[in-house]
Amino acid sequence: MLQLKRPNRTAIVGTFAIGAAISVSSVSVVQAGHVKPDNKVYSCKNSTTCLTATSTKATAFSGMTNASNGDAAITGDNTGTFGAGVQGSSSGGSGGLFFSSLAGSEAVKAVSAVGYGSWSESSANGNFAASYARASDKATSIFYGENTQNASGSGGNAHCKIDNNANLNCTGTITGIVVNERHSNLAGQRVLTYAAESTSASLEDVGTGHMVGGTASIALDRAFGSMIDRNHYHVFVTPEGDAALYVAQKTPSGFVIRETHGGRSMLDFEYRIVSRPLDAADTRLPEAPAEPERR
Repeated sequence: MLQLKRPNRTAIVGTFAIGAAISVSSVSVVQAGHVKPDNKVYSCKNSTTCLTATSTKATAFSGMTNASNGDAAITGDNTGTFGAGVQGSSSGGSGGLFFSSLAGSEAVKAVSAVGYGSWSESSANGNFAASYARASDKATSIFYGENTQNASGSGGNAHCKIDNNANLNCTGTITGIVVNERHSNLAGQRVLTYAAESTSASLEDVGTGHMVGGTASIALDRAFGSMIDRNHYHVFVTPEGDAALYVAQKTPSGFVIRETHGGRSMLDFEYRIVSRPLDAADTRLPEAPAEPERR
């Protein structure tokens, strides 16, 4: 059911236009099936299109409201199995234009109780996307999405945000086939690197130690130690000289490296520490989440 609400007489805070292009032309309503006035609402429930507006150059249809009670300029409601509540299309411009001048209000609000709240699709060839978001202020984030029914481990709702510098921050897990990171080389060329993969969540630290008389004690870095399970961690040692070394002791505060067979060498060695992050589940190769349902 399509509802068209008449504007009041105060300042306009929201506008909507379907099939908009920049020009001037006449607008005609080409079909209206069983449209009946009902106070401020025009409604129809027949099996054909309720209301269709066409234009060759100008805005075909627009709605405006200054309501302060949450009412919309245009609402669309489809109670059938398939179909859109409101649909706009254009062969040369935007299929739908949405504006809001009220701080904190939404230019577009899509709500669904049983399906997708919003669906974007494009069949265009070339450098186009099915959905495009643009922030016009240097402090404006590009995207923010949240689930109000699930709390994040760091407090607040589970959410994903693309900030004003296009940094992605999610409270959950980011999954994919291949994870790349962008870097610059000495020539200034932008290149992609591949992230290391592991069977379980892990956090690593590396460093250099110095052995005197065949032994060395290494304290865990305080910041690193505060983030890991210090009772269960792995240490890998590589000597920088002709010696065989081993991990003689591990405690929550650090570890001891010794030379085999009672050797008393004095040399440097590299070490690598791997442990599970404190806030990560102790799981190994967990089953991948189900793919989202597709139309």
